[in-house]
Amino acid sequence: SPSPSPSPSPSPSPSPSPSPSPSPSPSPSQSASPSPSFSPSASPSPSLSASPSPSHSPSPSPSPTPFPPFVHFECAEVLYEEDGPPVPLCPITISDIDARRIVRLIFRISSPQSGDRLHIAPVAPPLVSSPYDANNRTLVLSGTGTAQEYIAAAALASYSTSQQDPRPPHTLYLTVVDEDGLESAPAVLPLRIQPVNDRPVLDLAPGVLNSRDSFVFLEFDPLHPLDYSVELCASAIVTDPDNASLKSARIEVIQPFDGDVLHVNTSASSALEALCLDEVCEIAGDAPLDSYARAICATTYGLSAAPNGAGERQLSVTVSDGVARS
Repeated sequence: SPSPSPSPSPSPSPSPSPSPSPSPSPSPSQSASPSPSFSPSASPSPSLSASPSPSHSPSPSPSPTPFPPFVHFECAEVLYEEDGPPVPLCPITISDIDARRIVRLIFRISSPQSGDRLHIAPVAPPLVSSPYDANNRTLVLSGTGTAQEYIAAAALASYSTSQQDPRPPHTLYLTVVDEDGLESAPAVLPLRIQPVNDRPVLDLAPGVLNSRDSFVFLEFDPLHPLDYSVELCASAIVTDPDNASLKSARIEVIQPFDGDVLHVNTSASSALEALCLDEVCEIAGDAPLDSYARAICATTYGLSAAPNGAGERQLSVTVSDGVARS
């Protein structure tokens, strides 16, 4: 029974031949399985090759965003007294993050009035100044210079106005432009005007003293003394840039003679009252300018007694707005 070996002979047949035949069939599966395992190794290479390209391409192109310059006034306001000399403006500061030079500086007045003006003394090169432009209300400095050069030049600027009745608010704006063409936000400076009361002005019709052309030849008649009284003027003009009304007027004879008499007719205005003591008359009341003008011209001069000698009379006439007298 051991001699026959049918079992060993069939054992080699199934093991060698069928085992190689299935091995080729898995080989495609194995070749496919490595291919995905190798494809990830290949896929990173394109990703690696693509990742540097975006990192390298933007690096030369980006440039820092430029910033405009900055300007600032170092004080809260400028006080100008009416009718006074020009006053200096506030010191300023200028800065530029990009360290660019400045090419222009512009002062501009808002809400201007007639008579407003900006002045500037001669500036040092390389900067130049333009005269004040009343139409555009601007004063311009130009030229390529450093911030410090512009700060020094701006310190030479000043403000004044010839307006007799300035009305606030006045505002001064300041901007600067750098060499990139960028303009700063405006710095703002209030200009406060301190009003000063102006004297009223009285004009007694130039060249005309009274309606009779002269009151040099007056002759006293004791029977009819008032027949020879004369009005002071044919017309009068009273002006006051600060007030529309007056408070008082005074008329007096300078170095009077005995018998000199003044009389005021206040019928032209019920707001006026007059008190006359011979050669002096006081008019009082809050009344318009023209009411005072009419009352002054309606004042008469006469003689109540025989004069103690011929002579020339001189009259002083003044008006007051309650603060200043003409």
